[in-house]
Amino acid sequence: WNESLSFLSRTVDATQRAVAVRMAALRTRTTSVLVCASTDNASIELLLDVCEQVGEPTYRQQEVPPTLRAAAWDCWAVLCTLLDDLRIAGDDIGRGLSVLVQLQEALESPHPELRSAAGQALSLVHESRLKLGRNDGNVTERRFHKGSWQDTVFETTMDEIQQRISELAVISSQRVSKKSKKEQRATFREYVATLVDDESPHEVVHLRAGTLEATSWKRLIVLNFMKATLQGGFQLQLMANTTLQG
Repeated sequence: WNESLSFLSRTVDATQRAVAVRMAALRTRTTSVLVCASTDNASIELLLDVCEQVGEPTYRQQEVPPTLRAAAWDCWAVLCTLLDDLRIAGDDIGRGLSVLVQLQEALESPHPELRSAAGQALSLVHESRLKLGRNDGNVTERRFHKGSWQDTVFETTMDEIQQRISELAVISSQRVSKKSKKEQRATFREYVATLVDDESPHEVVHLRAGTLEATSWKRLIVLNFMKATLQGGFQLQLMANTTLQG
């Protein structure tokens, strides 16, 4: 992992490289941190910084392609699953709070992949915010106490984000194909369930030896990321790989 780190970092930074190569390097570096350095806060925070920078419209004075920006926010969400809820969404220290405006701007992109990546990251941040309220035992009043956006500097931003997410869940632009519209609606309905209705996702993965349930964005994000990484080897690895099982 240490030997590959500098090479992967240089590849992500190399603006003259093909976008697919830079995306692969960023995803590989994220996977290496997830597997090899999941308790190394310095490595996690450092790569989160990189993801936030690459997720911007420009990086190193060069325009960032939307697909690379989407990959950056996907990786950002994966890395955030290694943090506790306070570090994600707590006042003053939450990493998610510092990028709310960036993610909100990404929702306005004409590129579906970037909008979806932003929606996923926002869903994770909101879920963590809610959990901070649930931890104090005051579930019914959490909207008005700990775990709420109300009466914070983020309240207006979150109201606008919730409205935009709801719009994307029912998008009807003629410039979008029927298949893309259907996929986006399904995806953003999941985001609406969390960001508007305060519900966590629930997905069941059927395996040869049983089923695996994901009942939070933290679990679902890692699950989807590893499925995309391992592809056809996912089920076999999940049965035999103790690191992945952990």
